[in-house]
Amino acid sequence: MADILATYDVITYKVGEGMGRSDKTLTALLVEADTGAVRAFGNKARTDHAKLADEGSDVRMQYYTNFKMALAEARGSMLDVTVLASGFLPIVPRGVAPPDTRRTVLQLITMSLRAVKDDAFSELRKRTGAVPAAGRIFWALTVPAIWSDEAKHLMRRAAFDAGLTATLAATNLALMLEPECAMLATLLELAPAVRERIRPGARIVVVDCGGGTVDITYVKVTKLSPLKVEELAAPSGGPWGSTYVDREFLALMREVVGEAWTSAERGTVISLLQRWEAHKHLVGAGAEDMAALPMGEMLDSLAEFANFTVKDFEAGITAYNTAHRLAGDSAVVYRDRGRTLVLPAAVVRGFFARTVGDTVAHLTAKLAETPCEYMLVAGGYAESKLLQAALTAAFAARCTVVVPTRPGCVVNTGAALFALQSVVDERVVRYSYARSKAERFKPTLHSLALKFNADGVDYARILSPFAQVGSKVKTGSEVTVDLFPITDSATHITIRFYRTLDRIVDPKTAPTVPRSVVIPDSGDVSMNHGVPASANVGSVTVLLGGEGRPNNERRVALTVIFGDTELKARAVAALSGEAVETTISYEPGR
Repeated sequence: MADILATYDVITYKVGEGMGRSDKTLTALLVEADTGAVRAFGNKARTDHAKLADEGSDVRMQYYTNFKMALAEARGSMLDVTVLASGFLPIVPRGVAPPDTRRTVLQLITMSLRAVKDDAFSELRKRTGAVPAAGRIFWALTVPAIWSDEAKHLMRRAAFDAGLTATLAATNLALMLEPECAMLATLLELAPAVRERIRPGARIVVVDCGGGTVDITYVKVTKLSPLKVEELAAPSGGPWGSTYVDREFLALMREVVGEAWTSAERGTVISLLQRWEAHKHLVGAGAEDMAALPMGEMLDSLAEFANFTVKDFEAGITAYNTAHRLAGDSAVVYRDRGRTLVLPAAVVRGFFARTVGDTVAHLTAKLAETPCEYMLVAGGYAESKLLQAALTAAFAARCTVVVPTRPGCVVNTGAALFALQSVVDERVVRYSYARSKAERFKPTLHSLALKFNADGVDYARILSPFAQVGSKVKTGSEVTVDLFPITDSATHITIRFYRTLDRIVDPKTAPTVPRSVVIPDSGDVSMNHGVPASANVGSVTVLLGGEGRPNNERRVALTVIFGDTELKARAVAALSGEAVETTISYEPGR
C-alpha cells in the first residue's frame, strides 16, 4: 500500500505563504470594483480588506468569501449562479442604497484558480528556475463529493477560463473527490500495525470535514498493492462544516453588541475571529472548553467608532444571558481585569451542536445501510477535538475511528498521490444516463405526440440508457454503440445526452414496455415515462461523410466512458473519419 510513497515526494505549501503551513488557504477575494482585477486572494484578501476599511479608504473594492457554498445550494445551471460581496468599499452611510456587487460564482472561482496558478508557477520557479510548458503540468482539482455534476463541470470551466488548460476537455486536468484524496493520504500515513489490519474486503467510510461541507464516501478495499477500492454507496453529506461554528460565535457577538457591531473596525473583528478559531480546534468535551477571549482591542474600537462603552457591553451580556436562560457557571461573563470575555464550556460546545449533531445523525443512518469496519476522519474541521470525540463516542463500538496526524493536509496531499496512482476501481452511478435515439413508431410503445416522419417512415424519439442509477461501473469502462442516420440527406449526427434520478426503460431488456422519452412541447406522454427537456446535459455532433452511400454504411461509433468523476464521450464517423471526444459539458445551448 505504501509503494507510491517510496517513489514520489509530495511537497505542500499554503498559497501566498510558502511551506511550513498546514492550515487551509481562505477562500476569499479582494476585487477592484471598476476593473474586476484581483487585488488579493486567500488570507491576504481578508487582511487587506480589513486594513483598507479601517483606514477609511475610498478605493472601490469588493470582498468575496465562502462563495463556493452557493454551488452546494444551487439547482439547475451553475454557470449563472451569482453571489453578493461579503463587504465593499467605500462603506456607504446608513440609509444609502449599497452598490450592486453581484458576480457569478464562475467568475470568482476563475479568479481564485488564476491566483493559485500564478502562485504555483512562482513556487516552481523558486525550485527549478523555470516553469514547464502548460500542457506538461497536470492539475488535480479537488471538489466535494456531494457536488452535482453541474457544479463539478463549473470547476472545469473555471480551470479553462483561468488558463490551467488549453481546452475545456483537456486531459491534463482531473477533478478529484476530496474524501477519496483524504482516504489515500490517511491510509498511507497509518502506523504499520494499524495499516496491516486493513485487508482486501475491508469496508471504509471516509468523513471529510471541511469549512463548508462534510462529505462522506463509502468504499471497500479490493487490492492492497497497488491500493484499489470500489464504492459501496453513492457519496453523501451536507452543509455541516466549521464555518457554521464560526457563524454561531459571531451571532453571539452581534447579539451582545447590537447595532454597534457594524461600526467595529474590520481588522479588529478579524483579530477576534482568529483568536476564536485558534481556540475552536482545542475544544474537546471537558471543562477546559471554556473560552477566554481578550476584548480590549474590540472595546476600544467600539468606543471610538460607535460610542459603545464597557457598561453597554456588560448590559448586552446580561440581556444575552437572560434571553438564553444562562445563570451561574453557565452564564457568559465579562472580566474587567484583563478585559476578557468568558464563554462557559456549555455555550462554546453549543456552537458545535448543530454541525456535530447533524453529522453524527447522518452517519448513524448511513452506516445502518452500509456497515463499515473503519472510519477515516479528515479535513480542516477534523482538527476539532470536540468533533473527534463525538465521532469516536458515537461509532467506536462499531468501527475503528482513525484521525490522521494533520487532518487538514490530507486532501491536497492525497490529490497529488491520486493523480499519480488512481485508486477507485468501481463507482456507484448517482443518476441514470441516456442518449436520445429514433425508433420505429408503435402505438403500443409510444404516445401519439412523439410521432414524426422521416423519408416516409414514422418514428418516435426515445431515450436509450447506458447507465442506470444505483448501478456500479468500472473506472474507465467503455460502452460502444453504433449509430446510423435515418434520412439520406443527413450530413451530421447530433447525439444528445440526458440525466435523471429515475430509471430509464431499456428497450433491450424490456422490449414491450412503453419507452422513456423527453417530454415534448405538448406535454402529452401519458403512456410513457417522461423526462423533462431540462435533463439535457450536453451533446456531440459529428460529420457523417459518404453522401449518397447507403445509410447502413454511414456508421458513427459512440463510446461512453464511465467511472471517473466526470462522464466522457467519443464519437467516430466511419466514412468521414471525424472523431469528436468530449467531457459532458452541462452547458446545453451554449
